[in-house]
Amino acid sequence: MMEFIDNLTQVLVSTLGGIFSGILYLKSRAQAYFLLTCFYGCFMLAGLYWLLYTVLISDAPPIFYVAEIGWVAGYLFLCLLQDSLSDPRERAFRCRAMWLAPLVIIPLTLYFITISYVIYTLLVGCIMFVLFWRALRGFAYWRNQTGRGRKKRFFHLAVLCFVILEHGLWISSYPWISDTWTNPYLLDRLCPGRFASFPAARSEKGGGGMTYIENIFVCIVAPLAVAALCMGRSYLRIFLFAFAGMGACLLSAYINTFVAALYQATAFQTTAEIAPVVEEVMKLLPLLFYLLVFEPESRYIKSAALTVAAGFATFENICYLIQNGAEDLRFLLVRGFGAGAMHIVCGAFIACGLTYVWQRGWLKAAGTCGLLGAAVAFHGLYNLLIAYGGRMQYIAYAMPLVTLALGFSAGHLLSRLTQRQKN
Repeated sequence: MMEFIDNLTQVLVSTLGGIFSGILYLKSRAQAYFLLTCFYGCFMLAGLYWLLYTVLISDAPPIFYVAEIGWVAGYLFLCLLQDSLSDPRERAFRCRAMWLAPLVIIPLTLYFITISYVIYTLLVGCIMFVLFWRALRGFAYWRNQTGRGRKKRFFHLAVLCFVILEHGLWISSYPWISDTWTNPYLLDRLCPGRFASFPAARSEKGGGGMTYIENIFVCIVAPLAVAALCMGRSYLRIFLFAFAGMGACLLSAYINTFVAALYQATAFQTTAEIAPVVEEVMKLLPLLFYLLVFEPESRYIKSAALTVAAGFATFENICYLIQNGAEDLRFLLVRGFGAGAMHIVCGAFIACGLTYVWQRGWLKAAGTCGLLGAAVAFHGLYNLLIAYGGRMQYIAYAMPLVTLALGFSAGHLLSRLTQRQKN
């Protein structure tokens, strides 16, 4: 019960933080509020996934890194926020206090490695080192400055508090096992300052027998490839990205099978934990190739990402139909729109984010990883509810549709605000 209250509190606080920072971004269009919204959003998605996992699945420990990827994405957006608020003079500043970062973070990271996952712990340790180092530098620099920039010291102080409370959370979570208020882990996690400081496998894909999806892929792609050749170069890009999305779905099924066998995972674990990571990574790879090799204009990135997502969702729905039949039209409509909308939401988030971050050189790498983490968390949340079954399935199908509706509403509101500012 205490863990449920703890996780629910974190989800609510991060949701409120995301809403307020999102409102501030819509009003000011400031980059800092955009990154802060992404930070809160990633923590909310990862926390909600973990909350539902602990509530719905009490007899099977997690075997993969869905929630952890969402939290890492949040840390990355916080690093980007630090970088966006700094100036050249602050970056060149050095002081003795900065050496507290290696003295504190390195020993704690080595301790956590002995009792936790090595790769995840090393990754988080490196990010926390950067956050702590920059926060110490920024606080020491702006404390002695004058003018409006001096207020930045409060932001760096908030980051320091966040890093300290995070490590306090991790330290207290291991020696104490009790699920009561006497556990300091719970007191640490419920501390409002932690957040409020800031303004499926080849044969299991659809559940049925063996399906030779590579044959299905050939049958779908063949007539479309002929049509692409007949329609000319102006439409070739759309077809190629659709093929890339279908190919990503095909390869994801093979990789899901391999990873599930490697971890000896059940069908539920494959769907809820492994598939979201594998599928979102596979959908991102064609886009990264397109961005790195062809360096397209911003207006082409969104259509490319959405077409890849649509191709992926289309091929997945066709495989589902072949494996499970097409008798229940009502359920297939709900499932088709729900699953399709989920992939489109993830694709739209990646598309809008890539359009933004790839215009800024220093945002490219960390921003892309952060966007991937957010997409994995959203996809994992959807798959978790689907795999649980029952009424939770319909909540999962409604979730991306509601998200799309909110996205359209926010976009319409943003365009109206932009027009008013111009007038």
